[in-house]
Amino acid sequence: MPRPRSRPMTATGFVLVAVGLAACQEGEAGQPLACPDVAGLGAGLHRLELAGFDATVSVPESCAAGGGGPACGLIVEAHGASMSADKMDSETNMRRLGAQAPAHGAATPYVVVHPEAHGPGAQWQQGDERGVLALADCLIADLGLDGTRRHMAGYSLGGYMVAGTYCQAAGAYTSFAAMAGGVDVIQQCMDDTDTPTRLLYIHGRGDRMVPFAAVKAFIAEVAGDAQAAAILAQGQGRARFGALDVDIRLHDGDRPGLVGGHCLPGGSGFAGCTEGADFDVGETLLDFFIAAEADAAG
Repeated sequence: MPRPRSRPMTATGFVLVAVGLAACQEGEAGQPLACPDVAGLGAGLHRLELAGFDATVSVPESCAAGGGGPACGLIVEAHGASMSADKMDSETNMRRLGAQAPAHGAATPYVVVHPEAHGPGAQWQQGDERGVLALADCLIADLGLDGTRRHMAGYSLGGYMVAGTYCQAAGAYTSFAAMAGGVDVIQQCMDDTDTPTRLLYIHGRGDRMVPFAAVKAFIAEVAGDAQAAAILAQGQGRARFGALDVDIRLHDGDRPGLVGGHCLPGGSGFAGCTEGADFDVGETLLDFFIAAEADAAG
């Protein structure tokens, strides 16, 4: 079935999609990222100041440089507009979950990276996804992390960061997870790669920022009409489109005001759903990352 290349959407949705599409298009490459001095990072929370963005790096005790134990994994989590590294972590608790990952079945804990955008409104810019990927490479090399256990997640505008990375470098991470943004960009490039990729997509049915119609179109294409109907009815499911292996998780969470269903289930900050959600987004992300590693290991 031919893919529709344009769809009506709200003004807010258009802005988010425009940013995401820019990340997928060819353009001048950003300046190469000089690896920050992370080789000696000890356990704890560290802040890195970089040219295009900053980042916090949470290093569990067993993942510290020179620890001598089995290599840890890496999780990169990109915030939405007008957020920060700390605000994103308040929604997913990924720093805590990364440290506790063995209790969820992971081989070792995860170093968790929260990049933080510069500028008014903390908006991600075209090319930032390349800098974030370069930072991930630096951390894996200098901290001796397991490069087969690297994952990227993003919410809202951060979801479009995930989409841009997938479209440019599908094999850069073991899995991707986008929340409340990015699915329409992924749909436009998902048949342009034969790199096997695991993707989790989470979206609220009552989202007032990123239209649910785009999510329904994506599900219909990756799953086919019959399976799509079941996914929409049940609120979750798994489908495959070429090399893309997709888990869908929908929710009826809500936050009164502008965002509505453009919220994160289980979040405790201003982007967290205050009612109607029946799962915790951070735990759902972590469980997906661990399952993706098991699939990749065969």
